[in-house]
Amino acid sequence: MSSYAEEDQAPALESPAQTLRGAKHWAAHLGLSPVPAWIRYPAFLLLAVVLARVDWAKAAYILHIQPFAIDYLPLWTAGRMALHHPGHLYDFAAITDGQRWLIGHLNRLRPWIYPPSALLIFTPLSRLPFWISTAAWVGATVAALVGAALKFIPRDRLLGLVLIAALPATSLTVVAAQTTFLTVCATTLGVLLLERRPILAGVLLGLAACLKPTALVFLPLAYLAARSWKPFVATAVTGIVVALATTLWLGPMVWLDWLAALPRFERIVLYDRAFIPSMISPASAGVHNHLSADALLVLRGVFAVAGGALVWWVWRRRLDPAFRLIALMAAGLFASPYAMRYDAALFVVPAVALICRATSWGGVLTAAGAYLLLCLSIQPYAGPYAMVAFVGLTTLMAVFGPDRARAHLALAPRAKPLWSPLAANAEGERAAA
Repeated sequence: MSSYAEEDQAPALESPAQTLRGAKHWAAHLGLSPVPAWIRYPAFLLLAVVLARVDWAKAAYILHIQPFAIDYLPLWTAGRMALHHPGHLYDFAAITDGQRWLIGHLNRLRPWIYPPSALLIFTPLSRLPFWISTAAWVGATVAALVGAALKFIPRDRLLGLVLIAALPATSLTVVAAQTTFLTVCATTLGVLLLERRPILAGVLLGLAACLKPTALVFLPLAYLAARSWKPFVATAVTGIVVALATTLWLGPMVWLDWLAALPRFERIVLYDRAFIPSMISPASAGVHNHLSADALLVLRGVFAVAGGALVWWVWRRRLDPAFRLIALMAAGLFASPYAMRYDAALFVVPAVALICRATSWGGVLTAAGAYLLLCLSIQPYAGPYAMVAFVGLTTLMAVFGPDRARAHLALAPRAKPLWSPLAANAEGERAAA
């Protein structure tokens, strides 16, 4: 039997409510504590090695069944056709016949569906022999991606470049020689420079819209939400100038031909069962689940409204360029009827930047989860669900993320080279040190 003194010294038992509060306190403390470098770097480098092994196997399989740069071939062919037969640019059979020298008797149409303004890029490139033009195109777009990433990632840039290279969508874009990297470069720098260089930002975003308008369909709403009038005017003037130059060169009918070709291309891609496993838009999930035409239209409308609401909230309330860029690209993806798995590379720079700027356990683990969801988006039939989960998780990071006040992106001074440390931006936020 214990004495009264011993009973007085015995610790009192905690109530369940006190235990719960203590657990929450330690969980919050752990989530905000910094991640040691000896854990952070080896873990992400191991992840990059594993993903690189997966990328190598997938790229080898793709090159076994189709030639390298197969998606650049219709762009190069359209550039050549614009010089001699501009009236056949959106004749899917004619464009496909122009590619027979490489694709042989492939029993599938391979059309040109980019807007006529994109020919200002591809016609000069088509003057070169195909393989030389391909090498120049791939080299230039990869360099553009690296340059934009170095401007956008605030710390651990070498790790960031490794993670960008390891993302499966990156290797898919290189193997197919797609236009995604050029769009990423222009939109990334445009969003990053929006506060400091509004005119230049508007020009860059306008050029990106002239190349891939579906990705930036919510850009006017973003400008309205952010009250960014100078970039809005610069984007509009850029689009008008490019459209006038294209019209003077090819004539006004080419724009009508393009608009008429869009629904034909949508029917080819969205309802071809061979493409469904590789698509990442919510609309493709509806087609895979055999929704009726009316139900599919409702699904697309719901996601378009959700994307617009996301753009409005993020661009209205946050200056953070990473979340602004993700919201803008996600809204375009939600509204688009079709998007292939290499389009996941549109998110690669902000997704990796979230990892490189995070310092706490909570921030690192959440950013790593978003990155893994982006990797999962290339898996057959998983793309739409992984992309929606990626957008949802990054939206939660924008609202509740523990690193949002300590590790925002910033703008580099104009006199600094790409690899220099980043300075504070207009809001006074600092890059994570």
